[in-house]
Formats: sequence, structure tokens, C-alpha cells
Amino acid sequence: MRLPLFAVAILLAACAPPEVDETQAAIIGGTTDTGDPSVVLVLGEGAVYHNTCSGSIIAPHLVLTAAHCVDTLTDSLSIGLNYTYDLGDPTPGANDTIPVESSLIAPGYDTSVIPHLHDIAIVRVGPSLGTPLPYHGGAAQSSWIGQPLRIVGYGKTGAKLIDEGTRRSVTTEVFDISATEIVIDNSKQPCGGDSGGPAFLTLNGISTIVGVASASTADCLTTGYYGRIDNDIAFINGVLAGTSGGGTAGATSVVPKTSSGGCNVAGDGKGGLAELLLVLFALLMIRIRPRGRVTARTSSPQ
Repeated sequence: MRLPLFAVAILLAACAPPEVDETQAAIIGGTTDTGDPSVVLVLGEGAVYHNTCSGSIIAPHLVLTAAHCVDTLTDSLSIGLNYTYDLGDPTPGANDTIPVESSLIAPGYDTSVIPHLHDIAIVRVGPSLGTPLPYHGGAAQSSWIGQPLRIVGYGKTGAKLIDEGTRRSVTTEVFDISATEIVIDNSKQPCGGDSGGPAFLTLNGISTIVGVASASTADCLTTGYYGRIDNDIAFINGVLAGTSGGGTAGATSVVPKTSSGGCNVAGDGKGGLAELLLVLFALLMIRIRPRGRVTARTSSPQ
């Protein structure tokens, strides 16, 4: 169920410095991940803070991430290939990253609701980044509900912590599939800084991106939302078709030809009383969704 922005402000509060007493380990509930080199850090570097997101290499020069990670960013944006970074030094250039040259946001991106509609973007860099990941171009299936879903990102290990910058992963499961999102509803889910990171299902024996982290409740323990890749497949395929960086346009369980072998949950390092008030208000608005059904969005601001 998608609610107006004011009614689910708790999701945005996952971006703010911690307000909830939460200390669980990993992405939430996972472990440090050194084995997914094509899941990368998407870093906005400012003079006094970092804006941390995650992303996936889908062509040698292109990274798939969340639109809200790039839509209002005025600082320099870059891509990090290491599995861990010390983001304690906010000095621009202090981290070993690759500058982003340009970015494109999916048509229909809408911030008036949470999770945001079409919360998908692709950023381009000059150097070749590495092996592209396969992504799913067909429609999401109700049979996915209850299936293992592996999520990866550079976000917080708990809502109370500020420790973005290390790639972590965990296997959770698909709780629900709405018209626009894949939903997680347990304590293994994204937190601040995981925005833009991938959710993988095993399709036809291949670990395949089916969603991009978009939103989470402020406690990082209740509900997480991954935007469905298939809703923006024309945009994604169009960007890849126009790039000289290689990659393969999306279809069900695509394996790129160049292959050789989830707040919004962006952590911006800033916050204050307004965010806390939003959290307190939205706690009164949380609704319990029924388990195991495909839901349709009844309103769709475009």
C-alpha cells in the first residue's frame, strides 16, 4: 500500500541520524560482503558530510542506483569499488572513488509519495568499472512471494548507528509484491545508505537483480521497499542501448555479453528536530499489511 508523503514520513527519517535504539549487525542482520565487486558505493562528497548510497554495475561505464540519490545532489558524485571505506574524513577526494560524469533519472519519478514512484537512475563514469550484473526485464511474479531475496548495500548496520561505507549482504525473503515494489517485512532489510542497492533473486539458476532499494521504516526492522526493475525496463534498456560502454539490454534473466565469468534509505549525515517530529507522527500511521498477496496501487500520481 502506498501512502501520501506526510502519512509515511517515518520512511524518510531512516535517512536522518539515529533516533531509534537499534544496534543489530550488518545490512540489517547480514555480514560484510567482499564477494560482490559489481555492487558499488555511490558517494556524494560535501565539505562537511557524505551522502551514502549504493548501486550496481549494469554496463562497464554505467551504474544503476536510486533516483533520490542523485536528484537534488549538489556535491560531487562518485563511485567506489572497494568493499569498505572510512567515511570519517569528509574532505572531498579523501576516498578512492571514480567521478561520475553524468546521470539520468527514470521518467515518472515522483517524490510526493513514499516509496517514490520510479525511483531509478543510471550514472555514467569514464573508466570501465568491472563486470556488469544481470537484471530482470520481465514482470514480477506472485510465485516470488516467500522466495529467498539477497540484498546488498553500503548502509548502516542499525538505525542508531552512523557506520555507512562497508558493503554488506543478507538473504531475506519476498514478503509482498505491489504494483511498483518488492516488499520485505522482517528484520533483515536495508537501512540508511543502502538506497540504490540491488535485490537479487535466483532466476533460471542465475542471481539476477529484480529490485533497487528505495525506502525503509526508520527502525530498519519493520518494512523495506525495493522498486521493481520491470517498471522502468524501457528506460534502463534505452540508456544501455545508447551507450558505447557495452552491456546487454534487459530481458528476463539477462546475462550481459560483456560478462567474463534501500528512508528513502540514503544516509545524508544530517537531521534534526523536524525529522524526529516526522518520525513521531508517522509512528501513529503505520498499518499492518496482509501477508502473501500481490497488491495493486490504487492511486498513482505521475
